[in-house]
Amino acid sequence: MENSINVSTNAVRSINKLMDKISSTCDQLIGALEVSKEGVSSYGVRITDNLMDSEFVDRVIGYLLVLKKHMFNLRKHAPQHFQDAESIKHIIEHLLETSDKLKIKMLENNFFHNTYGMHVMEISEAIDKIIKKMSVN
Repeated sequence: MENSINVSTNAVRSINKLMDKISSTCDQLIGALEVSKEGVSSYGVRITDNLMDSEFVDRVIGYLLVLKKHMFNLRKHAPQHFQDAESIKHIIEHLLETSDKLKIKMLENNFFHNTYGMHVMEISEAIDKIIKKMSVN
């Protein structure tokens, strides 16, 4: 018996919501970088170099953009019934791998983990829900 994957309309809607969540989180991280030391000093707030680690945020945003790409590919293939499930399994494997890399990266910086860690966990949980909605026959 050949492997096939059916994707429900509900799963496709969940994928669309997840893509919106990923975009929102990415935008929030970009917004965090737009805060300059000069801009907040007028409010008496001190930003340390640890909190304005742009290389860290660039990597996190990079992972978020890769997740968006995987979600786009999954959404593109989702309405179809796959007689050979290898292509969709490949997308899912990369999606999970990137999600894990993002979670690990977030643990490297306490400020961003505390600020955006919940958003990243919500993305991860949504990915898990989507995968569970996909049935392998």
